[in-house]
Amino acid sequence: MTFRKILLLVLCLSLVTNVAVAKVIDGVLYEIPKTTVVPVIDGKSDAVWKTLDWNFQTSYVNGTLVPDGWYDLFGASKMMWDDDNLYALFYAQDDAIVDVHANSWERDAVEFYSDADNSKGTTAFDGVNDQHINFRHEFIGNEAANVANMGWITGTNTDGVEFVILDDSTDMVGFWLEFKIPLNALAIPAVAGTEIGIEWQQNDNDGTSRESISKWWLQEGDNSWLYPSRSFHKYNCN
Repeated sequence: MTFRKILLLVLCLSLVTNVAVAKVIDGVLYEIPKTTVVPVIDGKSDAVWKTLDWNFQTSYVNGTLVPDGWYDLFGASKMMWDDDNLYALFYAQDDAIVDVHANSWERDAVEFYSDADNSKGTTAFDGVNDQHINFRHEFIGNEAANVANMGWITGTNTDGVEFVILDDSTDMVGFWLEFKIPLNALAIPAVAGTEIGIEWQQNDNDGTSRESISKWWLQEGDNSWLYPSRSFHKYNCN
């Protein structure tokens, strides 16, 4: 897999009518379209999601082992927003789902990182608007009861947060994640053109430990959880 030593990233909230295609420009700019159609949070790709392109995980070499192939670990996401919420749909291909391990971070999961002001801190997360949210597959069927157990900054108001994890019903073997997070919980203003930083990560345990990791932005290493600068970078999208 080709390594990119330098990669710039930002998410632009793009003001459009109804919903527009999310675009990745030159591999560095991910424009999230605004929608007037609110998706049903049920873990399924309904009509509004089908208007958007998938954005694929770009690195699969961040763990101790490289996945055996796409069937072992593969991921793709879609995102959109409205005046109140950020919405996301993520497909996680995983041929061996493991929900039990002494370390919670070694259980199969999808992680979402956000840096609302794109400040790209070079030290630890700032405790203000750098969120690291962990959607572990073990929450399936008990999502509402686990909203508070996902790693939010202390004091975050999670009222209105919804997510659903749904095992795939096809031969793909994996699971779907769909969520709705109020913009206020992420400290993101509902203003078109806002620049924020994000990262998507998959954790894959095939039996004894977390062996493989995929990421959307970071091409080398696994420091996203510790240093926002390793996940969140800026690109001028105006």
